[in-house]
Amino acid sequence: MKKQSYFGLLASAMLLTACAEPTHIQPTEVMADFEHNVGWLHGSCLAIKNDYIVNNTKLTLVPLDNSENVITARIARPAEAGKDCLALLEDRATVNLTNGYSFYAINTDTDIDLAIGVIDMDVKLYGFDYCSTTEGLVFKLTNAGQPQALWRGYYYLGYDTETTCE
Repeated sequence: MKKQSYFGLLASAMLLTACAEPTHIQPTEVMADFEHNVGWLHGSCLAIKNDYIVNNTKLTLVPLDNSENVITARIARPAEAGKDCLALLEDRATVNLTNGYSFYAINTDTDIDLAIGVIDMDVKLYGFDYCSTTEGLVFKLTNAGQPQALWRGYYYLGYDTETTCE
């Protein structure tokens, strides 16, 4: 193929694709990134497998105290060991960090014990739950009314607890 014909063919292909109608993806077709947008919360500290959350990012919290309240919070800064974050106390930090979590201090006007926090997701579409293992808590996000977990999180407490997980 001559060099001139090749460049003509390439230019024609580029012109055709530039004029093509873009493909639109419906929101329901986009799979949520649960691993990077969902985490568990103890007190004012979010544990999430995402190193790149910037300060002031909006967070929706679903408390796990059987209340119907949903709380809006903001990421304040990366959490400091123990000071901002119970999950980073000396007796539990190593295991929780080994599980791949990043920890963030949050700002909220409401006191929270345990919750699941989500970024950029409609919480009405999902079910939120947790149970205890012999040494920690398992958090779970499901499609509302479905038993299959879309996301799971584990919080090592550093002491024995009564098992409630099946």
